[in-house]
Amino acid sequence: MDVVTAFLNGHLDKDIYMEPPEGFVKPGEEHLSTLDPCVFMRLQQELEILVVYIDDLILITESMESMKELKLALKKRYKMKDMGELFYILGISVIQDKEKNCALLHQKHYIEAILQKYGMHDASPVATPTDANVKLKKNDGVSNPVNLSTYQSMVGSLLYAAMAT
Repeated sequence: MDVVTAFLNGHLDKDIYMEPPEGFVKPGEEHLSTLDPCVFMRLQQELEILVVYIDDLILITESMESMKELKLALKKRYKMKDMGELFYILGISVIQDKEKNCALLHQKHYIEAILQKYGMHDASPVATPTDANVKLKKNDGVSNPVNLSTYQSMVGSLLYAAMAT
């Protein structure tokens, strides 16, 4: 689900804190993930999970009927666009196996894109990143800001891949 009107109110000059959408949680039935403050859960007859990332929502329910009811309740309160079944979000591919009731997450396309971006698409996997016999030199303390920026971008891309799934 995509919240269409999420960015119509301009810039904020102070921090804001999120709460579950009105009507999603009833007193005594609310559960906020201790691992991620953008994951809201409620347990009535069935478990429903709402994951929020900026203006995108991921909805997880135990049945299609619950999914329809949750989408309807959210659409009554907010202008939203139903993006359908989740296949890809934030560089993560999602493959759902409904028969086995599980999902596979992978970042193959994201990793291939960052390899291409940094000219490493022909790189071959190795057990260790460098030869064990290489002699390291002392750093002279001088760095090239262009290379530093590229290096920081590469490391950030790798960290995202390592932390996202």
